[in-house]
Amino acid sequence: MDKDVGGWVGHIFHSIFHSKSRGTAILIKKTTPFVVSKADADSAGRYIIVVGRLNSTPVVLANVYAPNWDDSAFFTSLFSRIPDIDTHHVILGGDINCVLSPPLDRSSPKTMQLTQLFPILLAVYDESSISGSLPETMRQAVISLIHKKGKSKLDCSSY
Repeated sequence: MDKDVGGWVGHIFHSIFHSKSRGTAILIKKTTPFVVSKADADSAGRYIIVVGRLNSTPVVLANVYAPNWDDSAFFTSLFSRIPDIDTHHVILGGDINCVLSPPLDRSSPKTMQLTQLFPILLAVYDESSISGSLPETMRQAVISLIHKKGKSKLDCSSY
């Protein structure tokens, strides 16, 4: 759908739970050559998945707001809902809420176990630091953390 949001016009895809809780969005500038074929919005506001063509290239765009507790059922369900993995480039971003270092990732001093995703992410980070590049299997993936201005770099919610 095309919408005007604060002077910005483009495609907006979103999932909403409550007005002050959860929600994800994917915004695509109107002049970007993107043609949507389908979209899947989570009723709990945890993800939005958009399938289409970007510059004639088949893509799946997904934005995720994962639960802030280890919920393997959520990830199993999420990954089962991502279509066309074999034929499309998948671009996944968002807030994975994954604890890799409890002292650094949590602002509260309570004891916290490492996430179940920890071994997988640690292997990716280790291989990347040794080789200087992402593992061969992740050539087309990028994990980005964007620090919120004025927030503590030690607080997980600051990214």
